Amino acid sequence: MELTEKQLAYILDRLEKDGIKYWDLRLELLDHVAVLVEDKLVAGSNFRAAVQESFEEIGWKENFNGSCFESLIATHYKEVYKGYQRQHRKAFVSFFKSVRNTVVFMSGIGLYLILAYTLSFRYFNKMSVIIFILPVVYYFYLLVKSYVKKWGPSMHLESGLAVYGLAFTIMQGVVNLATELSETVQLSLWIGLMPVYLLSSFTGYLVFKNSLRQLNSYKKVTSA
Repeated sequence: MELTEKQLAYILDRLEKDGIKYWDLRLELLDHVAVLVEDKLVAGSNFRAAVQESFEEIGWKENFNGSCFESLIATHYKEVYKGYQRQHRKAFVSFFKSVRNTVVFMSGIGLYLILAYTLSFRYFNKMSVIIFILPVVYYFYLLVKSYVKKWGPSMHLESGLAVYGLAFTIMQGVVNLATELSETVQLSLWIGLMPVYLLSSFTGYLVFKNSLRQLNSYKKVTSA
């Protein structure tokens, strides 16, 4: 028995009211819940009772704060985030499968090394800080853009942005600690970590683009 649009809308509304704030997760669950409900209707249940029973089967638990799917949300979020982390690692390794990418990357390292030993530490340090900040600026640009587009709370969007910003989060800690070290150590840290940081930021951005493609596919489903 196929559900009507009104019944599907009711399920989506219940999912949101019962604590699933991520619209992409609601869409992922809709098909699964709909199948369960259809089976129960065929067996003779009434619609609303079938929805409640189906919710309980996928992890619904009564919670007076309104979040009745806490465990399910946590599990799905973890799976989505780990999926994007795997994509990030794969993109990092795959980057060097392209000869052009490898040549560009090695040329960039060579230029950076020349500047490291040509410029005074003061100017090289300032230049490195600016290079370090550029991916961060773009990260916040993407963050603002996502709000302007009014995507709404999205598990895929949050996970994609988190993977993109991971390199900055780690590098920031190193940079903050390094200020107390000698110029020679700071120089070595910049030389050793900057190429990895930029590559990680770039591949993180590629993962974020994948998350946008995933969201666009969900949007097409909702607008169809």
